[in-house]
Amino acid sequence: MASTKKRKVDTEGRSFQEKWTNDYFFVEVKGKPMCLVCGNALAVMKKANLERHYSSKHAELKELGGQVRLDKIRALQQSRAPQEVTLATPCCAGSNIIQASYVVSELIARKLRPHVEGEFVKDCMVAAAKLLAPDKVKLFESVSLSQRTVSDRIADLAQDIEKTLQDSVGDFQFFSLACDVTTDITDTVQLAVFIRGITAEFDTREELLSLEALHSPASGEDLFERLVLSMKNLELTFEKLSGLTTDGALATVASQEGLIAFVKKEWHHLSLDPSDLVICHSITQQESLWAQSSRLSDVMSTVLACVNFVKSRGFNSLQLKELLSELDSEYSDIVHHCEVRQLSHGNLLVRFYELRNEVKQFMEMKGRPVRELSDSQWLCDLAFMVDITKHLSELTVKLQGPNQLLSNLLSNVKSFEAKLKLWKMQLERNNTVHFPTLEGQKPSTTLEYAGECAKLGEAFHERFKDVKSKQMELNIFATPFNVEPAHVPDNLQHEIIDLQSDDELKARYNNLPLLEFYKRYVGNAEFPTLRRHALKYASVFGTTYCCEQFISKLAMAKSRLHSRLTDVSLEKQLRVATHQYRLTSHTSPKRSSSSHHIRDYLRCCLETLKMEPVEVTGDSMKRSLSIDEHNDLAQADEAKRQKDLSKDTVTVLTEEDKQRLEELQLFKNKEASVAIKIVEDTKEKRTIIHQAVKSLFPELETKTEERDGKRYIVAYHAAGKKTLARTEKLCYQNVVDAN
Repeated sequence: MASTKKRKVDTEGRSFQEKWTNDYFFVEVKGKPMCLVCGNALAVMKKANLERHYSSKHAELKELGGQVRLDKIRALQQSRAPQEVTLATPCCAGSNIIQASYVVSELIARKLRPHVEGEFVKDCMVAAAKLLAPDKVKLFESVSLSQRTVSDRIADLAQDIEKTLQDSVGDFQFFSLACDVTTDITDTVQLAVFIRGITAEFDTREELLSLEALHSPASGEDLFERLVLSMKNLELTFEKLSGLTTDGALATVASQEGLIAFVKKEWHHLSLDPSDLVICHSITQQESLWAQSSRLSDVMSTVLACVNFVKSRGFNSLQLKELLSELDSEYSDIVHHCEVRQLSHGNLLVRFYELRNEVKQFMEMKGRPVRELSDSQWLCDLAFMVDITKHLSELTVKLQGPNQLLSNLLSNVKSFEAKLKLWKMQLERNNTVHFPTLEGQKPSTTLEYAGECAKLGEAFHERFKDVKSKQMELNIFATPFNVEPAHVPDNLQHEIIDLQSDDELKARYNNLPLLEFYKRYVGNAEFPTLRRHALKYASVFGTTYCCEQFISKLAMAKSRLHSRLTDVSLEKQLRVATHQYRLTSHTSPKRSSSSHHIRDYLRCCLETLKMEPVEVTGDSMKRSLSIDEHNDLAQADEAKRQKDLSKDTVTVLTEEDKQRLEELQLFKNKEASVAIKIVEDTKEKRTIIHQAVKSLFPELETKTEERDGKRYIVAYHAAGKKTLARTEKLCYQNVVDAN
């Protein structure tokens, strides 16, 4: 027997007819016919349903006719306008209060401040409001910024970022990963993994993928397992992985047991060609470059020993400052070295060199003479290191910043390697024109420093040999009009010829940023292979700047004073702190369990606590109320409601109760509820609580429920009645005492 297809009324294209207002006293509200007399809304936009309701419940209105009937309809329409404004008022005010809580919480996360400072911020806000806006003090006092609330808000924001990233992953044509391994203040190994993805429209996104804490010494296999787990959480596959960038740590670059080795083994297992994976390492870890030279390592060790002796003891630091003041020194103090701020190497060495005589005198005064400060050869080594570190810092600055392309990295590296060759040749001839600090020491020979430049050049070659193997591919991507078609892969030759033959495209290429040129003019129809090639290499990290910036923030967030921060809380705070865009500039990311697009609903809310004009809609009119009119209507309705309720009904709910119920009503969470404990379990008391909730929060419904031998008034959103019936145990567990 053939099954009958169920009829769907919402697909029949029914529309409201204006004449039904005059005939049956109905208007259209949110796509549903609503009776002006009793306020009931019918499920189906059908004339027979309206006529049946009108005849059965409001038959006495049939006697009205002509102008009297029109006046009655107009009066009913006008009486509904204040009600609509009143219903919108608590939602708007409450959402602004919640919005303010999210704004402050995000600022706390971005500034890497302790969550407990939310209470201090609130005290400041209230104190300022008492002077600047006394009539708004209660609004500021109602903003919840307790330590727990701030933590919850930051968790919501982090969840919003993660969910948005998860939604974006499906659009990525390629993605690359950047990994950085560091140890925090509690000796916990932290693996920071960033993702850079690119869509078919050349829109790129860089975001923190995960922060993995390893509470034991981390091997390459451990790092690989955590990396795979992070990818699985976002359903990322190795087939779309275009590149892997690391900080150059041993656990990542070891030839057999490093992270990269395990990734390549996985590619073999998936029948992928590991040579297609672009491998790149950071150059900002300068201490790994000094390790190539024992001479430079010894210089840095001596400098750090002197600086740490001064800075590790407050009295020593104070004495050095006094000495520098007595000697009328150009500087008032010595710079402290910070491992997570790579440019501090150069600043430290420059300052130490300038104060070398004062430091020598101070160390002798403290009975800790440093013989190297009297050694002319060691001072020449220090001067050379000051100059070469300055050149390295200039290169590092060029590679800083988000959204760097790999082609730019290779260009800067090749330029620096060419300079190293030039410096080597010049130093072999005792030419120190590019080393002014070394020139000031007047060394007898500079041949040994030419050897240091050669070692540094070898270190650069080894670190970037994988990137250099992709030289042709990067040239095709970055300079497609300059490559020789005969030298490019066979599948790209025809498209390169077509591209180079188009003079208009060449003019566009010269006048547009590279990715913008590919997005607009290298279409998928004419150049499918070239466009996909560009997508792959545009998705690769050109630097680990995002990781290095992140490690600096990690050191600030989990410092000596805040070392008990949990791994989960640390990741959430840093996820918010490293996000590129403001999350609460227009919306609050709070979501219900059924939908994470509440931001669209909150788009109308203010970032501050000011009230905006509210638009009121009737059946045949649409007008905007001013703030004064809005307040007058709200006050009138509130007075009417207060008059209808008894004194007990008004005071039975505390401000905290109201805020929790208002959040439940605002976010329309179908699976959540608020349970109010009944202290005086009498029928009269229960009735008062029911009345109070339904009067103040018309979108909520209530019922009496017994739990563990005690009775509660359970409030839930009307839209979640069926869901709540199925899952009685899903609730906020926000049990509050009712007075």
